[in-house]
Amino acid sequence: MQSDADPVLHALDELVAAARANVSEWEHVISRAERIKELRAGGHPYRAMRIEDDGPTIIDVVSRNQSRLTDAAAAFRRAIARELVAEGMSRAEIARLFGVSRQRVGMLVSGGAGPHDPPDATSA
Repeated sequence: MQSDADPVLHALDELVAAARANVSEWEHVISRAERIKELRAGGHPYRAMRIEDDGPTIIDVVSRNQSRLTDAAAAFRRAIARELVAEGMSRAEIARLFGVSRQRVGMLVSGGAGPHDPPDATSA
């Protein structure tokens, strides 16, 4: 089955793409963090390190990674909830599976839950 014809597979592809992008950016964060630690060990004050001159700051990358993953996870959660309902699973069963309330599942299925909603306690 092609992922563009299956909303769950499409959302899963997007989640994997977000994870891959995050891995790449985490490598950049690790490299920058190691450089900052080296400079600090050499006695440099933080204000003299010019840590903002080497691309996006660590804080910017962390924020972007969190947002990217939250958005992709929310889209996957909505898609899988809708598909499970379509396959005959009750909202109560889905709620137990996801670790959320039946009302939350209702929001996911109806489209009322947005990409910036807080993540569920557990995920599918």
